[in-house]
Amino acid sequence: MHTAMKEISCISSGIQRVLTFKDYDEKDVEIYLENLKVVCLTEKMKKEIKECWKNDPQKGIQELQALDKKFKDIRAYNAVLDLRDSYLDALLFLPDKLSENLEQYITTMINFVLEIKDGHELGKKSNKSGWAGTAEELEEKTKKLTKDMQQELQK
Repeated sequence: MHTAMKEISCISSGIQRVLTFKDYDEKDVEIYLENLKVVCLTEKMKKEIKECWKNDPQKGIQELQALDKKFKDIRAYNAVLDLRDSYLDALLFLPDKLSENLEQYITTMINFVLEIKDGHELGKKSNKSGWAGTAEELEEKTKKLTKDMQQELQK
């Protein structure tokens, strides 16, 4: 749960670490692309980004920053899916109330991440998930659900 929340916080906070790529040279770009663990990043796409970098470094920086953001979004989405899988593995052993709280929490996180994954502006309602909350609202909901879960575990 902690890992999923950390990844979501990373992509949804107003303050983010953004790579500038301004000091990168062609070799640095190549190393960055080789080390980026994105399954959907094909060799052809890597080649196109490197060509873009050579021809227009500013446009290349924009491409790399968009790719870096997509990578962070995918990482957050996968962390939430891992959380859901762990929950499903433990479901038979959880008290009903705790199970309900966890299910609600995970559903909220999945909807939140889907908004980010689909590029929607946070706080705006979309047709995809119906999430209309902000990162702060997700954090408040997380605190409430965590408190409820702690109370349930103490019974």
